[in-house]
Order: sequence, then structure tokens, then C-alpha cells
Amino acid sequence: MSSQTGGKGVLLKLFWSMLYISTFTFGGGFVIITFMKRKFVDELHWLEESEMLDMTALAQSSPGAIAVNAAILVGWRVHGLSGMAVAVVAKPDDKWGETPCAFVELKAGASTTPEELIAHCRQHLAGFKVPRAIVFGELPKTSTGKIQKFELRKQAGSQTAIDA
Repeated sequence: MSSQTGGKGVLLKLFWSMLYISTFTFGGGFVIITFMKRKFVDELHWLEESEMLDMTALAQSSPGAIAVNAAILVGWRVHGLSGMAVAVVAKPDDKWGETPCAFVELKAGASTTPEELIAHCRQHLAGFKVPRAIVFGELPKTSTGKIQKFELRKQAGSQTAIDA
């Protein structure tokens, strides 16, 4: 289970594995955890069972779908990341109403530019999903480590900001 091996082949295998698993667990539910364990622990040997349990707990506690969060965590485990945390919220836009705004927290020693991130997103996302603005800095978190997106919405000036 060495991380950062296999390059794009590993990521493609992860993509197809999650697509396959999601096909059989359409509609959600915790049955996806059994499928992920079978694939990533028993078949591919990318994770130990204890790691799978930890990642399941993290995926469940993070905002968003379990499948998406788990795919991100498994991808990080087997392929590594440049070392960042990202949250995306809506930002007011005169032409489109709202556009994506990405808040990025880099790990110590990691570096990138807004232009590099936007170029990466353009390669992998539909045009309307590409962030028009990128803000670097520490992400506001709760005591349990969850990102406080309502604070980011306030910073972005989103119309959907929650009054806290």
C-alpha cells in the first residue's frame, strides 16, 4: 500500500471503481461502505481495514455525499495531494448571478498560484464549475475540524450567507 504510485492510472482506477460502486448504491445509504471495503481493502489492497473505518468516519462527518468524500480520501491515501484543503462557495456575479469562489488552505511547504488551480479546474470541470476567484488562507473550522462554510459565504459576499 504505497502512496503516490501509479500516476493517472491509479486515479482512473479510483474513478471507475467509485462509478461502479455508485451505480449499485444509487440513492445513497450506508450500503456503499460495504462495497468500498470490498473494493479498496479486499480487492485492490489500497487500504487496511482500520484505515477504511477511519476514512468512513471522516467521510460521514464531512459535508457532502459519502461517496464523494470517500473518493477524495482514498485518492489522497493512494496517490497523495499537493497538500491543500479547499472549500467552494457561491460569490455574487453581475453577469451570472453567482459563480464559484474557492477558498484554499495550503499545507506548510506547499505552493501554487490561482492561475495554476484555475487551469487545473478547466482541464477537469465543466466551464460553469470553474472558480472565478481563489482566496488563499486558513479555512475557518469548528472545534471538530469541519469547515464553516457559512463564514466563507460571508467573506465571499454570497446572497445565501447564513446569519450566525
